[in-house]
Amino acid sequence: TDRKLERARYSMSLFVWYFGTRRRYADVPHHTILLGPRYEGLLHDIFERKVLAEDFSLYLHRPSATDPSLAPEGCDTFYVLSPVPHLDSGVDWEQQAEPYRQRIERHLEATMLPGLKDAVVSSRMITPLDFRHQSGAHREHRRGQPAQIQKQHQQQAMSTPMQIPIRRKMRPGRFAVQAARVASSHHVHRRQFARAEMPNPPEPH
Repeated sequence: TDRKLERARYSMSLFVWYFGTRRRYADVPHHTILLGPRYEGLLHDIFERKVLAEDFSLYLHRPSATDPSLAPEGCDTFYVLSPVPHLDSGVDWEQQAEPYRQRIERHLEATMLPGLKDAVVSSRMITPLDFRHQSGAHREHRRGQPAQIQKQHQQQAMSTPMQIPIRRKMRPGRFAVQAARVASSHHVHRRQFARAEMPNPPEPH
């Protein structure tokens, strides 16, 4: 009911940037987690204060590390995910999305992806507003359902891509694992490269 929804406590939302590059970053693995200078403080900003913090922790996904066919020869494809507060925060994503993306781009360039700004040839952002429009998620949080156990969501916020396998007692040697899919990244990356204009052939690296 509406009354029950209003009483519920909600999980975080996400900012996701999909991008393709005209060069390859062969040393970057398929999955990378970049923890920021704060942990508990950042989670408090996201879940309790509901503010868009100046710092962030990021999950960087490079699917072309495993499947090079997802990008043209000599190129790479990525998405980077940042946990952010849901829309009850009042963040104006129409104004904040591009500055936030640029901050993430500068951070990645300084830490993992040198020369990133000049290498980007395709770009697409997904903000909490997009989750509302595309999936109808109530208050645009991560899974579209109230967070029944707030502490559990806080603890999982930075570790979802690295869920610990759970051993199944009924079938020895088998494990149950969990992951949250942001979007169909393979199709997004292929579409992005198909639309991108590449004025010069990619240079070998």
